[in-house]
Amino acid sequence: MCAAGISAGAAGAATHCHVGGLQVARHKGIVLWSARRQGRTRLYLCAPSRRRAELVASGGSRFYPGVSRLQVAGNFAAFVLTTTLSENENLVVFDFAHGRRELTHYLGCFGSQTCAFAAANELTQYALADNGWVAEVWELASAYGQFPSPYVDGDRTMVATNDGVNFYSIDFGSSFSPLATNGDTLTWTSDLGGASSTELGPALVQSRPPLPMLPCQLLTPSDVAAVLGSSTISTQSGGCTYTSGSNPAVVLRVSAIGLPPAAPSAAESSLQSTGWDAKMSDAGGFHGYQKAITTAGVTHQQLHAFLGGVELSLDLSAPGPNAGEELAWLSDVAFDRLFAIPVQRTG
Repeated sequence: MCAAGISAGAAGAATHCHVGGLQVARHKGIVLWSARRQGRTRLYLCAPSRRRAELVASGGSRFYPGVSRLQVAGNFAAFVLTTTLSENENLVVFDFAHGRRELTHYLGCFGSQTCAFAAANELTQYALADNGWVAEVWELASAYGQFPSPYVDGDRTMVATNDGVNFYSIDFGSSFSPLATNGDTLTWTSDLGGASSTELGPALVQSRPPLPMLPCQLLTPSDVAAVLGSSTISTQSGGCTYTSGSNPAVVLRVSAIGLPPAAPSAAESSLQSTGWDAKMSDAGGFHGYQKAITTAGVTHQQLHAFLGGVELSLDLSAPGPNAGEELAWLSDVAFDRLFAIPVQRTG
């Protein structure tokens, strides 16, 4: 007999799981159920390829497991686990071939007056790859009690993780199509990047030094066309300037500098203390800080972003209503190129 009253098929036969408690989810042969015994509630998973039920989670009298958004890929099952009456949510990836959790990502506390700290950002969708990596799309919002961010509230960022602790930027935009995976390949479409793809895995980790690139090599004319349309390029004061063909012209200035190991944190602290919006930094990936300033009667949207010891600076004159999203997306594209991160975009 298996745990929680679950019996397996005879040796050599296909394994069948017979639920001995409350079934909470089923998908592609994977079954999750809960059972209460000796004052504790336990959540089990059974896969057709295994001869026993695997314990996923357990808790005492306040543990009320709920499972939603179950996905299965390779030897992995992923799902959102609600653990208590206060609706704390975690994204869990379980390796049923080895009977262990691969990833637990705390998502926040939602929809209950008993939440001590209600979540601000919201996981709108995710996709699981055959190797256990996960791509997550988050809608950004200001936390309760904070002033709404004029830069990124309502925009979405996509990150990847394989441990629920370290996150790697993939894309940024205001809308994403449903994510799809085939093996380890992730595909999607976003409003700025168009049809896009990448391999979920170690290649997304910024583990190498930046490539030796000139400022005007960080973004191509086709990259900035999503923001400026057609543009001309010039080099000024060590940076790159893109000027639109519209009247009046919209100007994008881009520069990047390498920083000593201690400098990024000092530079970020300085930005935070002078009122720069840090909402981009809350969802993982690179750290980004935005602010709008007015110089000589012209409004500029500015962004400073940090990754791998590099500070990237973007300045967009006469910004439109979506400038926060556009600069965040351009910084994502520039960092991908600078660190040879393999994200393919059609624009």
